[in-house]
Amino acid sequence: MLKCIVKLAYKRRVDSNIIDIFSNYFKYEIGIELFLNIRIILYYIICIIAVTYLYYNDKIITSYIIFGANILLLLYFLRDCYKKKLLETPNYIMRSYKITKWIIGHYIFKKQFLIKEKWNAVKKTDRHLYYSLLSGYSIGRCHDYALDLALQIDNAILVYAGISNPICKSRKACAHAFVIRNREVFDTNQRRSFNVDDYYKLFNVKVYNLWNYSEYSEPNFKEKVSKDFHKWCKDNNVSTYKYF
Repeated sequence: MLKCIVKLAYKRRVDSNIIDIFSNYFKYEIGIELFLNIRIILYYIICIIAVTYLYYNDKIITSYIIFGANILLLLYFLRDCYKKKLLETPNYIMRSYKITKWIIGHYIFKKQFLIKEKWNAVKKTDRHLYYSLLSGYSIGRCHDYALDLALQIDNAILVYAGISNPICKSRKACAHAFVIRNREVFDTNQRRSFNVDDYYKLFNVKVYNLWNYSEYSEPNFKEKVSKDFHKWCKDNNVSTYKYF
């Protein structure tokens, strides 16, 4: 159901050849936030279901009372929406975002990024990395956290590349770092894992270089590769920033 909602909401913003992949991977994050943004409609639907259940269980008077009370609450809410444009206020939007972030962090992200045993290992060896990933602090800081994560995963490969936002029609590439292990991509910005083929297609990946543990574990690794990577980005029309 969430996948269908995401497909309908983003069918004009995401290319048709990747919409299935996009909706499959982001059905929880985007789907939950969309649900929250239309939660009053969902609330109304749930009320109808509840009233119907009570009605067919010979609790007619109770069902009418509940239905009437909910109609009054709905009308009161809609009045506030009309007067104050409640659904467009920063507080309403931010509340939806915070609820979504909490659900993703505590119930979905842990299961879709690393297995439980590896999460426990990361928590013991690098608590800063663990809480940065869990809280979302790592978002936008792939230049640091991709390397930190690669150092925590056995047989991991560190990748520098240019990737494009699947939602952006121009699909202009920007510099990015991520980790690959056993044909699975671990992305510290998205805070989830992807099948490597799906990831490359979804984000239109242009690979600069790949390094194994013996290479990226060397002291001052980032400083050593930074100059050539920036030159490659410039030559390949990939936007970058100074922290790489």
